[in-house]
Formats: sequence, structure tokens, C-alpha cells
Amino acid sequence: MQVDVAIDLVDVMSEAGLTLSSHAMQSLLETCSETDQHFRVFEIYSIMSRHPHHFELNGKICWLLVHCCVVMKDFECAYKMVNELQKKYFKYKTTMYNAIMAGYFFEKNKIGGLEVLKQMRDANVKLDSYTFSYLIENCETKEEIKKYYEEMEQSGIHLTKEVFVALIHAYVPCGEYYEERDNKDVLWNLHGELERVLLLLKELSGQDWVDGCRWAIRYSVQNKNLSSTIELFKQLKDYYKNDAPERSDPLYFGSKKLVFNVDEVSFCFLMT
Repeated sequence: MQVDVAIDLVDVMSEAGLTLSSHAMQSLLETCSETDQHFRVFEIYSIMSRHPHHFELNGKICWLLVHCCVVMKDFECAYKMVNELQKKYFKYKTTMYNAIMAGYFFEKNKIGGLEVLKQMRDANVKLDSYTFSYLIENCETKEEIKKYYEEMEQSGIHLTKEVFVALIHAYVPCGEYYEERDNKDVLWNLHGELERVLLLLKELSGQDWVDGCRWAIRYSVQNKNLSSTIELFKQLKDYYKNDAPERSDPLYFGSKKLVFNVDEVSFCFLMT
């Protein structure tokens, strides 16, 4: 069904006093987003505003409504929706603020992203793992990264896939990803998190998996976990044998070996 036809149907159903399921509403908004018809959110939200009792929203719907505005760079409308929706759907307020924060950071507007954080703190809105992943990935120093990660831990939030990937991405622009161990480096100090990281690696793909695997090898060596080190290296070796000759990589030297520096000790893994 075409989006415009679906919206007309939603309008007719609402006028007739019928309740639209959250699944149908979510599917409609997802279609708008996937087909670059984000502007349709205004029509949908207008119908919802006229007939609020005929709609039951979930967190994904609230996020999509705000996200569509953010994609169009209409942050004013995004904030307006958050302020209106939070009256009935306060439990999804974090999700909606996250959509705005992600939009600012996507536009490389760090000031805007941090302003969202300030508003969340002022309103006592609880930060979640997605909030911290956005903050960490857009840090410019190791000190910033450590500050947000420690706050996340103190909040009782455990390491998630999003946060792990954010940590990996954050250290690259800081110029620290390939450096030796540093007590300020969160990735070097995830005490007791190796098992968790190994599970998270299974959820990653592409370059994120490669970067995560290389870090996990370092961490395994540091913690003298030989079995994990060997298994991870086998996986990374398969990747490099197939793809690395086509890549430019600071840890790849020709087609013969991989070199890692851990606590001033060099580890050389032969590729043959």
C-alpha cells in the first residue's frame, strides 16, 4: 500500500473512532523513513494530535516521530514533539532525546549534542546505553571517554554492543587505538569484561568486527588468556588472508605477519 493511501486510511479510521494498532503505526512510520518520505510525519502527527485516544504508542514509534524531524533538520519540531509526547509517554523520553542527540552528532554539531545532554540532566531524564554510546563516540580526548564510561558504569549500565563499537571508534580520532597500554584508556581497563567482549564480537561485522577483534587479542594477551588469544587470532588470520592484501592497515605488513605491541612487548603472528 502506498504511503499516502495508508495515511488517508489512518485518518478515516481515526474519524470513525477506531483504534489503530501500534504495530500498524510503527510499520507506516518505518516505511516513511525507509522511502525517504520523512515529511509525511507531519500529516501523521497531525492526525494523532486530533485523535490522541485512538493511538497507543510504543518507544519505537516515539523515536521514529522525532527521528523523521531530525533527518529533515527540523530540530525545533523534534523538540516540540518531545515536549508534547512526554506528557503521556514519559517513559520513552530518553528514547526521544536520544534521537535528537544522534541527529546533532550526525551533523557534527557537538554543541547541539551536548545541549541535549544538558536538557536531559536538567529534566532528570535517565541516560541509557545509547545515550552514552553517542557521547563516547563523539569524544575528542581519552579523558572525555573515560569520564562518560565511568558515569555509565556508576549508573549500573553494562557494556553493550553499541558502547563497545563507540569505544573503538572514539579512540581512532584520539590517535590512541594502536598505542600501548594506558591507565586512562577504557579499552585497556575493562576489568573482567573479556567474556562479555567475546560475546559482543559475535554481533559485529565488517570493520567494526576487525577493530574489535584486534583489541580483544591485545586484551587476551594482557590477561594471559592463551586460548582466547589463539582462537581470536585464527579468526583474524582468516580475514587477513582473504582481504588484508587489498587494504591499508597499520598492523598488516605484506602478507606474512601481524604485529601487536602489548605492554612494551611485541607479538608477531605469522600469516603462513
